[in-house]
Amino acid sequence: MQKMNMFMIQRAFSSFSISRVSRLHQPVSHGVSWSFSHINPTEDSISQLLVHEGFIQQCSSGLYAMLPLAQRALDKLCRIVEQEMEAINANKLLLPTLTSLELWQKSGRWRPTNPELMTMSDHHQKQYLLSPTHEEAICELLSHKEDTSLSKLPLLLYQISSKFRDEGRPCHGLLRAREFMMKDLYSFDCDEPSAAKTYDVVTTSYLRVLSRLGVPYIRVEGSCGDIGGSFSHEYHFESDAGQDILLRCSNCGHCASQDFLLETRGGIVGQQEAHIECPKCSSSHMDSIKGIEVGHTFLLGDKYSAPLKATFQYKQGVRRPLIMGCYGLGLSRLVQATVTRCSSQNSIVWPWVLAPYKLCIIGPKRGSKESAASVWVESLAVCLQQQVPALRGDVIIDDRDAFTIGNRVYAAKRAGYPLVVVVGKHALRDMPLFELIDNTAAFRSLQETSKTPLFGEGLSSKSGNLLTQLELLNYLGVLCNELDQIRS
Repeated sequence: MQKMNMFMIQRAFSSFSISRVSRLHQPVSHGVSWSFSHINPTEDSISQLLVHEGFIQQCSSGLYAMLPLAQRALDKLCRIVEQEMEAINANKLLLPTLTSLELWQKSGRWRPTNPELMTMSDHHQKQYLLSPTHEEAICELLSHKEDTSLSKLPLLLYQISSKFRDEGRPCHGLLRAREFMMKDLYSFDCDEPSAAKTYDVVTTSYLRVLSRLGVPYIRVEGSCGDIGGSFSHEYHFESDAGQDILLRCSNCGHCASQDFLLETRGGIVGQQEAHIECPKCSSSHMDSIKGIEVGHTFLLGDKYSAPLKATFQYKQGVRRPLIMGCYGLGLSRLVQATVTRCSSQNSIVWPWVLAPYKLCIIGPKRGSKESAASVWVESLAVCLQQQVPALRGDVIIDDRDAFTIGNRVYAAKRAGYPLVVVVGKHALRDMPLFELIDNTAAFRSLQETSKTPLFGEGLSSKSGNLLTQLELLNYLGVLCNELDQIRS
């Protein structure tokens, strides 16, 4: 009867896909003992761990391939971004990677001495840039539209595409790469007050994206730098691995980048504190912290639209330059930055919403005393996806049954699977029991309001709680709902 029930479950819910570790392209460095005490001092530990565990692979200096598990995390991040963009009626498009150098000359941004720009020439000797951003390209696109009128404003256009920067010393994996995935949005309005309102709408949507990741972030006043504009904001994860210096007022809590304050206030920045007055409360007590920049937004005015003739019809026979904002999120950088912020010791910790797979099922070793319990593995994977909506499409079976359960549990923790279910000897009882290992403690600890787990002090990552199938379903339903609700 028990086998018949499992067969019926499999047939009824055969539409649920079940992934298997044996089918993954995950080139883990087997036989190499990983330790944070044995790392390349020129690279941060997390980027090396991502390479070691088969998430990314270095192809050349500053160039990385996103392998299947990391790509799944990136795809999940892109879906979050697209949901928030739909909520503010932003239109998605895709601009060419190559931008004519002539457009950069028109905008005044081209400097032959800029070492970070990658350039090339075609066989007609026309020069192009491998675009780091697309302000010029988007203005050129709109300059050919004569029907842009007040009724169509504000206009929000965004894309998700590869960008390029010729880093002199690329390092830290995806945090400082020569090619990176970026989401960039450009807003167009009729005047400065309207553009400022749109800026608030878009930046609020960016805050929602970061909040949904469940990783604490900081928004700071930023320098406009080479891109220009009237003001800008940067978005950071606080981390010792960061390369940006941020200053936080110990009196009022206001935050700004070091570059912004040095430009606008002057002063001397020490290692522990900055002798610069806070622009909000004039206190001279500003503490220095390190951050990983994951986003930057600018209110540009007509810096690009005027020289590139991106205009709208103000009234009959009168056209005016569009007032712009630009908004960037480094998506590939965000993938590594979230892991950097969450992880500790010698294993990867993913934010719940970005975990490539949320739950890994581990069955018995082939030929072991408990090998008969393997009959539960497939049916349990189907049942979990059917009964717990948050797990649909996010369950993977570690079917490498030549390895012991212990070896695979250790590998699952290092890879950052938030939840692990072990089907072992206890599944052979008259009332089968399954071991649930909860690896989400490190991620939940980032949240000050994190709820208490259902089982006392929670589930140990070394030996989990033994639960019946019904208890397992109930626990996972509550826990997944709690994790889905986490916001930073």
